Amino acid sequence: MPVLASTSCSFFFISLSSSCRIFTDPSYDTSPPFRQLMIELTVYWVISGAIYCGLTAAVAWGATLNFAFGWVLGQFFIWAFLSWLGCHLFAHRGLHRECNFVF
Repeated sequence: MPVLASTSCSFFFISLSSSCRIFTDPSYDTSPPFRQLMIELTVYWVISGAIYCGLTAAVAWGATLNFAFGWVLGQFFIWAFLSWLGCHLFAHRGLHRECNFVF
């Protein structure tokens, strides 16, 4: 039964017995730019998620129910698009940096 695992903004189908680390271990061990990319993406998603949670909590606690419901519903799609865009740019820049890296 395949499982959907996310690694570096790409999706891979893997079996239950294997680990998603098989996709990242060779690149992670041999490429400093790839390690930097993984760190940057991790920090980016943590900050992006924290901002989303903070804005959601602030609106939910400080606004009327009707406004809060509408704003949070719309805010999710705005956050998803902006987060995807930032991840895409980070990944593109990081992979370009990895292609230009001399081992």
